[in-house]
Amino acid sequence: GLESLNGFLPVPWLGTTRLLSWHQHWRARPPGRHRGERQRQRERAKLLDLVAGMSVDICAMQESLRWQGVPAEAHLAELAKFDEFNYYISEYFDPPILAVNVLDALAVLMGWTGDTKQIVTKLTGQRHTEDNKFPAHFEKSLADLKARHLSQLSEEELQRLKDKLTERVAWQKFDEETERYSEETPMNSYDVLKCCQACFHLFEWLASLLPEKERPPRQVETDLKAYRWRKVQMEKKGTWPRDPPPGPVERTF
Repeated sequence: GLESLNGFLPVPWLGTTRLLSWHQHWRARPPGRHRGERQRQRERAKLLDLVAGMSVDICAMQESLRWQGVPAEAHLAELAKFDEFNYYISEYFDPPILAVNVLDALAVLMGWTGDTKQIVTKLTGQRHTEDNKFPAHFEKSLADLKARHLSQLSEEELQRLKDKLTERVAWQKFDEETERYSEETPMNSYDVLKCCQACFHLFEWLASLLPEKERPPRQVETDLKAYRWRKVQMEKKGTWPRDPPPGPVERTF
């Protein structure tokens, strides 16, 4: 995976113990050997294909894109299927920052306090995954959530909610164009989905409460470009996975 490679590739002609970043690898040349421009372009294309494959989760992007343009109410309805948030959140030793931000934004809107596990307990009634479910409690929580409006928040609370939904967080991404890693990423639907599907639908609902121009992006441009790159390459090979139906139609695969 990307973490194990850490953005570095072995260079055979330099020995297996030396590692270079992939763009340095492309620029490197074997001693005493001259390669033509076409060969270099082929090498670069292969490396771009490899990096694009590592930098984007195709299935997650497909899932995110299929919900694009779907009314917010559909996300709230979908959220009703995820009454066991603890399975996705509370069992994390250290919840991903994107999921934490979504739950913190929920807490601001609902007037709750506490860490992620406490927020999940207030939402579902469960303390741990092994606990019994409390469907009536969760149903009431969703009804209360639907009834909440931004106008009920103070200016400070409103700003805090906006920050949690739109701020840049410590989430590393690779940009193929600049050939650099970015240490921060703005909150976005695709990356939230990679952390937790339940939080994805919650995030979509909360974002829909903001004015359209102030909403977070559904995905960042670098991920979309990498996804399109992979789609072209995989369609040529006949290995592109079947696109799912548009939401909220149920997936059968």
